[in-house]
Amino acid sequence: MATPHHTRSILLIGAAMISIAMFIHPSGGNLARILEQSPIIVGAHVLAIISCAVMMVGFWGALNLLDQGFPYARLAMAFTAFSLLAAAIAGTINGLSLPIFVHHNQEILASEEADLLRIGTYIRSLNQAFDFVFIGMLCIAVFLWSLSLLKQQIGKSVAIFGMIWAMSGALSFSLGLFLTDLHSFRLFVFSAVIWFVCFALSLPKAKKEEVAMG
Repeated sequence: MATPHHTRSILLIGAAMISIAMFIHPSGGNLARILEQSPIIVGAHVLAIISCAVMMVGFWGALNLLDQGFPYARLAMAFTAFSLLAAAIAGTINGLSLPIFVHHNQEILASEEADLLRIGTYIRSLNQAFDFVFIGMLCIAVFLWSLSLLKQQIGKSVAIFGMIWAMSGALSFSLGLFLTDLHSFRLFVFSAVIWFVCFALSLPKAKKEEVAMG
């Protein structure tokens, strides 16, 4: 079992990886631009996919620290798992499948661009669907993690920040303000990273029963 120190470190490392992946992520474009920037696109998405696994381990450690018999932390872990899985699938589709598809069809890119563009649009739509799942599930997860913090009377300011962030994200998501472009999605992810860092730093140094026994 990971120690509280390890859990915080893993969450912080995962948050840093997400930030780097979003920072180096190119702004997109047509199929020719995707072909030209495919090494950067693939690299950014591979880093993002790995960060999902790292964050999963970190949040599992947080569950071990915050699970006191209340359902909030366990539910939060379930929604976190689904959100990170959706993010990993979206990253695989948009960052691996699409560049590979364009690379394999680069010889006919000019002559059959209309047909390839339709297929590329479908791939992007599939990626966007998983992004919807990621955003929705993450907002619920952050809200539940925040409830878990409040229940244990630790990190109150982080919990309030998380609940406000989750409700704001859910409202913006329902109004269609996210996923209209890469910049708005970056804003959502970077704001989530800020909460991840605050959450990691607010975790208790040990489970309450361990403190009592000590």
